Amino acid sequence: MSVTELRSQHGPYGPVETFLHVVEDVPADDTPDDDTPSDLDLLLEALNNEEFLAMCDEVCEPPAPVGRRRKYHPIVGLLISTLVNDNETQADAIRTIKSHWSTIRPLLAARFPGYPGFEPGAAPPSRHNYRHIQRTHKIFEEKFRPMFRRWSAGVGITVGIGQDTHSSFSRPSAANTLAIDGTVLSPLISGSPGPRLINAETGECDYPRFDPDTNRYRVGGKKDVVTGTKFVIASAHTDEDNSTVVFDVAHCANPSPAAECELGMEMLPDILALVAGFTAVAYDNAMRGKHAQMAYREGLVPYFPGYKKRKNRDEGRLIQVVSARLKDGTTEPVKLYAYHYGAAILVPVGDSKEYVPLTMGQFRKRGKPGHHIWYADAHIPADERVPADLVGANLSYRLDTTPNDDKVGLKRTEVMHAHGPDTPEHKAGYEPRGGAESYNAWFKKSMRHQRARAIGKDSQYLDVVGSAIRRNLQSLIYERRRLAKAADPPIAA
Repeated sequence: MSVTELRSQHGPYGPVETFLHVVEDVPADDTPDDDTPSDLDLLLEALNNEEFLAMCDEVCEPPAPVGRRRKYHPIVGLLISTLVNDNETQADAIRTIKSHWSTIRPLLAARFPGYPGFEPGAAPPSRHNYRHIQRTHKIFEEKFRPMFRRWSAGVGITVGIGQDTHSSFSRPSAANTLAIDGTVLSPLISGSPGPRLINAETGECDYPRFDPDTNRYRVGGKKDVVTGTKFVIASAHTDEDNSTVVFDVAHCANPSPAAECELGMEMLPDILALVAGFTAVAYDNAMRGKHAQMAYREGLVPYFPGYKKRKNRDEGRLIQVVSARLKDGTTEPVKLYAYHYGAAILVPVGDSKEYVPLTMGQFRKRGKPGHHIWYADAHIPADERVPADLVGANLSYRLDTTPNDDKVGLKRTEVMHAHGPDTPEHKAGYEPRGGAESYNAWFKKSMRHQRARAIGKDSQYLDVVGSAIRRNLQSLIYERRRLAKAADPPIAA
């Protein structure tokens, strides 16, 4: 019986049980309009990826040997959260699982034995089962993050992230640049804590519903304040299309933008321990000098914009005195100044003096992770304002904060970046951060009404991680297609 016939006989909704049964039996149409991997492609990619299954094994508990057995392994909830990011609603994702259940059930039964829901003839999971998994098998952030980082690192290496041998610290490529950004999810329920509410008609008393983990965050350079739950996401991509890989996701409870960036910098040691090829990290205006220092210490060059809307009180401040190696082999002391968030020298021009930015060379680091120190090689450009004997002179100076800076109150990493924000080198190093913005926009657009689908940071974390898993699986499929295309080039006519 069709839905139209049910409505003609039983009103607009029909008998509840029968109507729901008819709707759930409608197969999901996940045929992509272009070459985007279908939902079945993503499911098979996940269930045939041993590293992904091993991650689920370590995070999720095994079935109980005695007593009441769990019907489904928690991986079902993770797969539904992975699909829901494109289908907009949980009901759509569950219908997709049902339409492909005959294909994926044998794979689940072989990999996760002992669950009645995976046995032959067992019914596919319903929305009730998904809700039960959410309540009883929460994937907590502290336990899941290390496993997710390890799996994502393998995905990134396969895609080619961190593997560009032509990248350098002073001219990093997109594949070797880690982009970190924060995103705020609007709450599913906009209520706030308050006194009990009394229904005037029924006399029932109840407290208003609200999300206990929401907070007010400043975004857009402290201009706007939004309410929701913030997550910090670290990702990277290559120059190829559809190559974004998410490496880490963490919840940020502190509403301060500085706390967001500090959390992002704390991700670096764990990610670099798995993918050693990163040479730079890109962040937005939330990054300050102390965060740039944290990046330097971990072995990455930070790329972040200058604070043009705020007066730089240290503009033109003396940074240090260095020895410049002249062309004739002699040395001469040169004073180095901070100018437009870059390094410059001060030369006399008539009755005044003007700043001449240096031409940057290579960056060098010494030490071990967590204790790196950085040097920049540069030379004085052939500018008509520069004295002839100083043109082409080479010099080196520290990029990171020195012990002497703390004594004199100099915030070196804040007033002087690796490259000036207006230089082509800085723009190239900062450009990969656009990929993080694109991913955040894609994730929010996939959410129904662009709101969180659950209440509480733990349940919302599952949604954010599901989105990250989906994007990583898509990148794996696209990379496999590129390799197959390269191995089998088209025959020329």
